[in-house]
Amino acid sequence: MLQPSEQSGGCFVWSDMKNELDLLDGELNSEVRVLERPSFLTVLCILTFVGVGFAIISAIFGLFTMSLVEGMMTGLSDVSGNGDDFSQSIGNSYRWTKIIYLLSIAGSLFCLVGALFMWKLRKIGYFIYIIGQLIPLTGTVLSVGSTFSGIFAGLGMFSIILSMVFPVGFIIMYGLHLKYMKK
Repeated sequence: MLQPSEQSGGCFVWSDMKNELDLLDGELNSEVRVLERPSFLTVLCILTFVGVGFAIISAIFGLFTMSLVEGMMTGLSDVSGNGDDFSQSIGNSYRWTKIIYLLSIAGSLFCLVGALFMWKLRKIGYFIYIIGQLIPLTGTVLSVGSTFSGIFAGLGMFSIILSMVFPVGFIIMYGLHLKYMKK
């Protein structure tokens, strides 16, 4: 409250108002600190941005080079004389590989959107990110079941489990930072 001061010749004393402003400023600063993005969350988001970029570039490159490899394998099957069985299994494998590349691009875009939301400290980004990690994994599991048999199916499942290490790790690390995010 402003009161005239005897020492200042009837002018208002600003010390009380200054104290109230300092308290208000301290409260505002403490709220801002709560909403700051933790450093590790920043690092996770940047790693996700870089990983998404590499994943999209490699999937697009894979889609463009697949037709060359498919032509070479078809020519090889004609030369080797293995006939229709070999070319049919190669065709099935290439069909699933194209599907996996497309699902990888879609999943990467979901991960990018999720990371952008988490960059802005929005919880919805975490759930979008999880969907983005599950999309390519689902395609890979389906392709291993339909294209590989015998020992190769076991090898395919091993590669799926091994490829889940980083996505699961990132999902856990992002999950640990949900407390810093708002709705």
